Amino acid sequence: MATRVTPGYGGMPGGGGGAASKTEEAVIKIAQLQEEMQERVDEAFAKVGMTAYAKHEPHRLSGGQKQLLNLASIMAMQPEVLILDEPTSQLDPIAASDFLNTVRKININHCYITKYTSFYLFLSIGKVRY
Repeated sequence: MATRVTPGYGGMPGGGGGAASKTEEAVIKIAQLQEEMQERVDEAFAKVGMTAYAKHEPHRLSGGQKQLLNLASIMAMQPEVLILDEPTSQLDPIAASDFLNTVRKININHCYITKYTSFYLFLSIGKVRY
């Protein structure tokens, strides 16, 4: 007859503390971080006007909507500096205008937009060097 042992906390039958409580703390921390990130994503979608498209599959979005989705994704990570390399190059004039207006509207601090593919931006200690 086999004896069934049910491990308790810390891998010890009936208790022992230690590892399990640290695991529980880690699980709680991960849940809090997931909740915080979801709040950031929801806020970023709202800022760029994409809340209605939050559940859409990306391949069903227009080019302009995909650019706004990209912008929202980056904004959720709260970057200190944002460099947009020709963000409107594949967009029609209306979508390009809408995208640039959205960038202005959400007032991104330290946002650099490159116009030409041969233009390179080198950042060094918070300053544009060339």
